[in-house]
Amino acid sequence: MAFTEIPLTNQAYQKMIKAQPVELTLSFEGDGAGVAYLLPNWTIVIMITTAAEAAKYFAVTTPIPFRVTGMQMIHNNADTCKIQALNTAAAITDDVTVAASDTDIDDASEIDDAAYEFAIDDDDLRFEITTAAFLGIVIVKIAPILS
Repeated sequence: MAFTEIPLTNQAYQKMIKAQPVELTLSFEGDGAGVAYLLPNWTIVIMITTAAEAAKYFAVTTPIPFRVTGMQMIHNNADTCKIQALNTAAAITDDVTVAASDTDIDDASEIDDAAYEFAIDDDDLRFEITTAAFLGIVIVKIAPILS
């Protein structure tokens, strides 16, 4: 996958330099609602405020190229859930089981470097919910691709 160099005139980079969060586009295959932000510490935070439907996915569009370096989840729904990060259909992480009504932070155990790169305005960073609806927070650690 080839990436183009990003000039520092990119609005997302300008906000990051000024330590401002960048609001991202969050879309849902089925039911669900929430917000997503790219924070100045190279972290994407996704807060699902209305449960994202089981057997569906939600996706984030990002204004910069990056590699996923880690993922954590906090689940607030009444049922145990499994969630997996994808690059379109290619798995980035294994299924992560998050317990019902649990405030533990659950980590993805492995990041697959064959699927962890995303381009500017890519909308392929998806989170597939496989067991029950997901309601909570997803934290994605990223490393920017600068050239």
